[in-house]
Amino acid sequence: VAVNVGGCIVPCLLSAWFLWQMHQAGQLGGWMALCVVISSLACDLLARPMPGIGIGVPVLLPPAVAALTAKLLAPDFPGQAPVGPRAAYMAGTLGTHIGADLLHLANRRTWALLDAPLLSIGGAGTFDGIFLAGCCQGPKDIPDSIAQAMAGYWDGYLGMPPATLADTLLLAEELAPIRSPLHKLK
Repeated sequence: VAVNVGGCIVPCLLSAWFLWQMHQAGQLGGWMALCVVISSLACDLLARPMPGIGIGVPVLLPPAVAALTAKLLAPDFPGQAPVGPRAAYMAGTLGTHIGADLLHLANRRTWALLDAPLLSIGGAGTFDGIFLAGCCQGPKDIPDSIAQAMAGYWDGYLGMPPATLADTLLLAEELAPIRSPLHKLK
């Protein structure tokens, strides 16, 4: 098993830094663990071993679940910077590593299905769940060229046939003539 520097070590170190900052400010609590556990469970349930490729997760799942759990669970601390964006980053990156990678790699059936000589944690590619979870959380100044590239990627993603139930639901949501009531949740 290999560990990718940019896709695993750096996000984990950044998450550790955020945890330390939140601990020092007295902002850390059980709500943060719950955000990571919920993201981990969602990734574990929807991740699938793909022979010759790796463990696949619907690409928008980690950032969406992380943002939603952080929005719902992160408390406000008067007079301090909001913790929601940092919580969403940690839930998205750590949740993906735990749910999609570690829980699946602990299962011998996954190893047999993947049939690969080398397994890489955090090495799925440029637009994997960890990358999107990191760049989608919190207010950031994303250059127009990157925003356009991500929009183009999303359009291409919608053009692929759905492989999982989550992909089917995303495609149905995008193509439905009537908006889902879930859009009203904030």
